[in-house]
Amino acid sequence: MARLFYNSSLTLCLFPLAGQTKFTMSAEQEVYQAEENSNITMTWLLHFDTNRPPDFLQINLINVKKKTRVFFYNSETGTEVYPDENYRGRVQCDSQLARKGRLECVLTDLRLNDTGTYHCIVVHNEEVSSKTCDLNVQTLSRTETIGDYCTSQAAAGSTFTALRSVSICIYGGKRSHSQVHKHFRLSL
Repeated sequence: MARLFYNSSLTLCLFPLAGQTKFTMSAEQEVYQAEENSNITMTWLLHFDTNRPPDFLQINLINVKKKTRVFFYNSETGTEVYPDENYRGRVQCDSQLARKGRLECVLTDLRLNDTGTYHCIVVHNEEVSSKTCDLNVQTLSRTETIGDYCTSQAAAGSTFTALRSVSICIYGGKRSHSQVHKHFRLSL
């Protein structure tokens, strides 16, 4: 009798009931790199039968380092909650897209202290799956030489900006005012 029970249990574990699929999720990227003041979209892929949308969906996004909840969604109440004031107004997660198998959370106006590990926990009907990803936010480097400025402004495409940049660069190159005008008359 004990052996029969063991074999039946083993069969159920190895071969789940027909039509049942295990809900899993994966991160589109394990590590995201971004500069401060920019935006980033963190994406998780939800693996379930998309022909049968979830009856119940709950999304919980947590910053592990700060131990704070960044985003919370519950399909029963239909509410999206942004509990941490540091993220309020800067995080948008698409719960409707998640029902189709893809969860995208956009984090705007990145700050250095947004760096950390983000743990996304999703409850799909009665199954739970989770995945983490890391976000590295770096300072925006602003070391630009006059030569870089002249090159970038001339490449911007605006005639006025390009002429102004050329005049700054030429005038900065110790040409007199009359030489600059003479140069422009010849080149135009």
